[in-house]
Amino acid sequence: MGLPRSATSRSADEFSGATEVTSREPGASGGEWGPHSARRDLLEKVLRRLDACRAARPGQRVLVACSGGLDSTVLLDILSRVAERRALHVRVAHVDHRVRPDSCEDALFVRELAAARGWEVYLGGVDPTSRAMRESPEERLRAARHALLEAEAQRWNADWLAVGHHADDQAEWMLMRLLQGVTPDGWVMEPVRPPWIRPLFDVWRDEVRAYATMRGLAWREDSTNRDLAVPRNRIRHQTLPWLEAHGGPALRRSLVTCAAELRDDADHLARESAALLHRALTESGSGISLTAFADRSPALTRRAVALWLRTTGGVEPRRSVVVDVLALMRPDARVGSGLDLGGGLRIERKEATVELDRRPSAEFPPAPPSARVEGDDPF
Repeated sequence: MGLPRSATSRSADEFSGATEVTSREPGASGGEWGPHSARRDLLEKVLRRLDACRAARPGQRVLVACSGGLDSTVLLDILSRVAERRALHVRVAHVDHRVRPDSCEDALFVRELAAARGWEVYLGGVDPTSRAMRESPEERLRAARHALLEAEAQRWNADWLAVGHHADDQAEWMLMRLLQGVTPDGWVMEPVRPPWIRPLFDVWRDEVRAYATMRGLAWREDSTNRDLAVPRNRIRHQTLPWLEAHGGPALRRSLVTCAAELRDDADHLARESAALLHRALTESGSGISLTAFADRSPALTRRAVALWLRTTGGVEPRRSVVVDVLALMRPDARVGSGLDLGGGLRIERKEATVELDRRPSAEFPPAPPSARVEGDDPF
């Protein structure tokens, strides 16, 4: 069976319809990037990113996550060229979320992509009906997908697990997290977190499309990516375009630049705040000593509290929650006052500490799904 193709064009304001295969013929317009330069420049950007991350060295094993969509199809094609240069061992992995009737066709498509390059392919699937406390449907699927990919990477003894996120994904992620009230530590995506890596991290969506045009690639269009009930889709299709059209034409680049600066700052502050939290933790491990924060800067204190919430309580460190905890740490805070986070989780002011207490779930009902947004950096 050959790769399916159809010369279908979709406008940006179409948000419904069945999944389809899209093909762009070589020689079509590549926007501000000419087709030949698109192919060359994108490959060079990927090679620079891989070298900066000290990844994809000769002879290494790379598992490529491929949904069959535009981004991951281009990633697969690019890495096939890198593999030739560096003698990489490549295997393709596809996870079926099973939320669309025709999703099995994506798996067949990816299997054809892998077979055309002589690569083996892993095909996995998740149960979309599974439930986990305080998780959105998108986060449940993401967590299940990541678990399958990591298990396959470990089984195959992969050095790297490559995914197709690019610069536009960083811009969208940062804006979404800002609007959701998450602290700045949760605004940035990481180009590498071994074994995960994002080879397209320095590439824009228009460059990805221009490259696909030049190479004549076919890919699958997932209709759920246009479902405006999903916050990420609203940011991509409505919020960002509106902001750009009304005075912020360079917004995406500004967001990505800001994220890069925040990443550098966060690396430094993360080390300092982790050391501060280590000194502040009580013997029980569930509380923090107020004396450890005396004369500490607000920046370090905020980050140490956010880290405490995330690692000790498993709590999404939204700004509003961090602010409430900081209020409990003030010298004039009343002993016994506290903050109920739902699911039996309570943070309470003691004489010289702030303690995190998890009560029996029968006494305290689970928090509503809206209490948590999509997780940290979405590798």
